[in-house]
Amino acid sequence: MALLLLRASLVLFMALSSSCTHTCSNTGNVRLVGGRAPSEGIVEICLNSQWGTVCNHSWDYYYDAVVVCRQLGYPTGNSPYSGIGSGPIHLDDVDCWYWYSRLIDCFYSNLTSDCSHSDDVGVHCIATPGAPQDLVASDICSTSLTLSWQPPTQTYGIDIEQYNVVCANEVNQSSTARSVYVNGLQPDTTYDCSVSAVNIAADEGPRACTTVRTLQNVPSAAPQSVRGYASSSTAIYLYWSPPPYQYCIIHYSIIVREVNTGTQTQHTSTDPRTTINRLHPYYTYECRVAAHTTREGVLS
Repeated sequence: MALLLLRASLVLFMALSSSCTHTCSNTGNVRLVGGRAPSEGIVEICLNSQWGTVCNHSWDYYYDAVVVCRQLGYPTGNSPYSGIGSGPIHLDDVDCWYWYSRLIDCFYSNLTSDCSHSDDVGVHCIATPGAPQDLVASDICSTSLTLSWQPPTQTYGIDIEQYNVVCANEVNQSSTARSVYVNGLQPDTTYDCSVSAVNIAADEGPRACTTVRTLQNVPSAAPQSVRGYASSSTAIYLYWSPPPYQYCIIHYSIIVREVNTGTQTQHTSTDPRTTINRLHPYYTYECRVAAHTTREGVLS
């Protein structure tokens, strides 16, 4: 008997929970249900303490939709969303003027016997996010750079799904992160790069823009102020300054020539300093340095 009572109370609780999904208290309120985001879905209006749908007979897919979206706090909207609702069907033959702010203030009929849920009105409100903030370019090289930004301040509470990145006609890509590595660019070229946010309802906002110039792929000047001293009888410590212009230096080549014999050896360094070992004691050496980006630049 106790088991039967428990089962009966469980069924009753489930029935009450199901019916509560359509109860409401503020007459005239509207909501959108079933969409990808709060800004789209089947239109429901609160009447007689119950949420109910709206029949699409005489529904204007622009003016009436705009009123619904305006009531929900979105700037505008239209009605491409389609779906099947549930519960009572409250309104039919809705006719709104563009400047109305609430759906219940529009002309409508309560006679919905000729409507079914296949006639339910759906709305997509335009909840365009704002432009991304603080767009900056960094790690600029001859053929690549990194763009980073902060999310838009205006999102209407709808999640951002991705960011679209464009740099002139060279690059068109997307990112789910707040930064992107852009490559395939041309050396020594100015690019107008922009980023826009796209929310989960596929609304794309305005673009944040920045202008970037890529670096030269061959340094036109040699490393500066090459200096050195004998750190031992068989080693020389060399140091220098990078070329005077901005380049994305990959490494340096150091050519060491024995003055007496003319014999040359080549060395590399990723830093503007290095130690050359295994030299002959009491020999005179000539040292020259070149910077490399994608190709070798001028020797010092």
